[in-house]
Amino acid sequence: MNTIARILPYTHAARLEIERRYFASINSVESRAAANAIHSALVELGVSFEGRRLPVSLRPTILSASEIDFAAWDLGGIRQLLNRVLELAVADLRAGQENTPILNFFDFYRPWFQIMAQEVRSHDHIMLMRYDAVRDSAGDFRLMEPNAACPGGVIHCAYIREAWSQTTLGQALLRDTKIIDRECDSPDGLIRLLYNISPRTPAPRIALCNYKGFFNNELSSLVRRNDLLRAQGLVDGELVICDIRDISVVEGRAMVGGRQIDVIYNKIDQLMVNPSDPEISGWIKASELESCEFLNGLAALYLGEAKSIFAALHDDEIRASIGATPEEIEIINRRIPRTRMMIGRSSSPTYSELAEDRHRLVVKADALTRGAGVHVGKLETSDSWGSALLNLARSNAIIQDVLDVPQREAVLFDSDEADAIGNLYTEYWGVDFFFYGEMFAGVVGRAHSSMIFNVGNGGMEVPTFVIG
Repeated sequence: MNTIARILPYTHAARLEIERRYFASINSVESRAAANAIHSALVELGVSFEGRRLPVSLRPTILSASEIDFAAWDLGGIRQLLNRVLELAVADLRAGQENTPILNFFDFYRPWFQIMAQEVRSHDHIMLMRYDAVRDSAGDFRLMEPNAACPGGVIHCAYIREAWSQTTLGQALLRDTKIIDRECDSPDGLIRLLYNISPRTPAPRIALCNYKGFFNNELSSLVRRNDLLRAQGLVDGELVICDIRDISVVEGRAMVGGRQIDVIYNKIDQLMVNPSDPEISGWIKASELESCEFLNGLAALYLGEAKSIFAALHDDEIRASIGATPEEIEIINRRIPRTRMMIGRSSSPTYSELAEDRHRLVVKADALTRGAGVHVGKLETSDSWGSALLNLARSNAIIQDVLDVPQREAVLFDSDEADAIGNLYTEYWGVDFFFYGEMFAGVVGRAHSSMIFNVGNGGMEVPTFVIG
């Protein structure tokens, strides 16, 4: 017997019923009303995507608690493995080693090794993790890449979910349905995590840092939400937005604007950072203080964010270095498609394999975001595939077995008129798994007309619900 998913029959029936309601009830008037209501709610909250209207799908993603919990158990184990990789790398650096297996594997990130080694931490290197995943044809969730630097979706997805739920369409689709909420489904979830890691319990001050104006998405929303919670007497701390160049260290305390900060959440393009730049010396010194904690450690920002860390988990030498057990290797193989460094390792593919098997492969630049530097072999011609390989050869690229990204149907109307014709269109969809510390924090969803989907390059946020 082939098992396609770990879903209880009654939850499967409930999911099918919600999908039936969507197609049975959607019309141009309902669609326009729901889209306008969601947009109005988000505008009132000050929510946008870097100044642009945030695209939201009206078709929800409905998932079973049993399938999500089974996947989350595995992904919690992968988070532990990733932290072990980072712990070993930092331990080797602090021991003055230069050419250990783990450091040689991540040689691309050697310019940042020293600041990783000098950081002082009280918590795991990875405290905020988002895994980008899709459900494969066998019904299992498999991972495309990790996000351990500054993953999006930490507050806006909760707002979108709530706004969609309050529409007439949302209420009709979810009526009499048991919804299971988790931490990322609340706009307060990440704020609670930031408070929980603060070295100073009463009234912590938390810096939300960008760098040279890049990656501001969600920062203002977090500040406004915290201000609301403070006004209601629910929290006593403060969130402030600053540039990492604004941070200084005075008498052993990290400071911004003349006041102490206790936690730093880095929403930055980490590869833009030059450790020798005197303008960021205060930020680097802050990472070395016991009185100030980076949400995710510097090793997480560089190595944990790198797509090559999945190649490390598939590498026999690295598996031996971190002491991966047979059970852990089984989890890796179950959840992460075969991932290899494009060049430089014994497991790296030959050029003839890359050319002959391109329909089964995807090449990815190691540290680019928002779908940049990703080329799916079956979507490329032989010439464009060869050009992509050549261009990415200097980008520490990885080669990954391509996943069968699922598609689904949704309805799009050709006008806002009451008698407008609804057209079915197909979209690719995926599910992102959040972990806040060791805790599985829930899932959010995205959709796109392309297999390379990302909200930053034309995709949509999808209201996502787990049912029991």
